[in-house]
Amino acid sequence: MKMRLQPIRVFCFHQVSEQFDSDLHCKPDWMSLSELKQKVQDLRKAGYVFVSLLDAHRHLKKDWIRCKKYAVLTCDDGLKCQAALIPWMEEEKIPMTMFITVKNLDGETCAEQILKYMGITDKEDERRLAQQLYLSGDELKQTDSSIIEIGMHGYEHIDYAACSCESFRTNVDESIRALSFHKKYVPFYAYPFGKYTKQTDDILKGSKIIPVYVDGMKNYNEPNVIHRELL
Repeated sequence: MKMRLQPIRVFCFHQVSEQFDSDLHCKPDWMSLSELKQKVQDLRKAGYVFVSLLDAHRHLKKDWIRCKKYAVLTCDDGLKCQAALIPWMEEEKIPMTMFITVKNLDGETCAEQILKYMGITDKEDERRLAQQLYLSGDELKQTDSSIIEIGMHGYEHIDYAACSCESFRTNVDESIRALSFHKKYVPFYAYPFGKYTKQTDDILKGSKIIPVYVDGMKNYNEPNVIHRELL
């Protein structure tokens, strides 16, 4: 019973690199590679075993007795630096779910918070930064690894809690069309900015998509949502 009540912890991160580059990275979203690796090792020392988000959800959905402590790694936005982690993740046998913002894949747009942090207002500067930061559509198609899952992070990186239900439904449909081709696609939707409403949750659940929050909470035996913590 004690192990059954152990929560599954799902962690979230964004930009990761060896060194911080002020022309490229958004400090509030950035983590050094050494820090990420140390956090992974600390979790392992604490007895956690890394599993995929899909496997974690199966545990929650089927209410399986857990004989181990499980952790999940996820990352948001579809950044090149995240894909660069794949060889190390494979070596360490750590699954990772990449939540993709579809519109960023075109190399034309950046997330609003990055533009604000960088003070970018010129469209050409935005395009140049986007092409440095985000995976292209072709690069995403070529992302082929047994440890990777591909989930949704909005067609655009905007606050969908402030949108109409119809607008949100359209964006979800466009995200599905853009990403479901990938053989590692999974039906999980991580809200941009962590913003959601009961109506957005109802739309996702009506399409058999699991909403994913960033609220600092842990997952016990509730299969209808996934809670995440910042790594």
